[in-house]
Amino acid sequence: MKTKFITFILIVVSGIFVKVNAQDTIKRNKSNYTSQAELDRIAVYKTPEYEGGQQALYNDIGTLFNTHGAPVGTYKIYITFTIEKDGTISDVVAKTDPGYGMGDEAIRVMNNLPKKFSPGENKLGDILRVGLALPITINIEKPTEKKD
Repeated sequence: MKTKFITFILIVVSGIFVKVNAQDTIKRNKSNYTSQAELDRIAVYKTPEYEGGQQALYNDIGTLFNTHGAPVGTYKIYITFTIEKDGTISDVVAKTDPGYGMGDEAIRVMNNLPKKFSPGENKLGDILRVGLALPITINIEKPTEKKD
């Protein structure tokens, strides 16, 4: 019997891109500097976290991801998405797509995760929309035959 081994390596990038609604965005020009009070309002102080933690996120992505018969190899997909104020995911984009439908599959999986994220917060405790980036590395190994 042949089995296919798939290894998922997921790393939440520590660089977080804050996306806030237009009314929350501070317009700056070269002569204006942001005050500490403004930074406390727009900067992410508490990063969104997946319900159950990072391992639960890995498990859910691994369970839902289908490689669609891609050949043996290592594939890297870089996705970006937004965690909304209610903890749901939106604006999922595959920035890199190695082919074999993996970029679309990564988008599908992220849009169908069974759990929510906790929302991001600023230093003042206000809930923010937060943009995140997630690189996904998929290693498809040669199937091994089990001896009976």
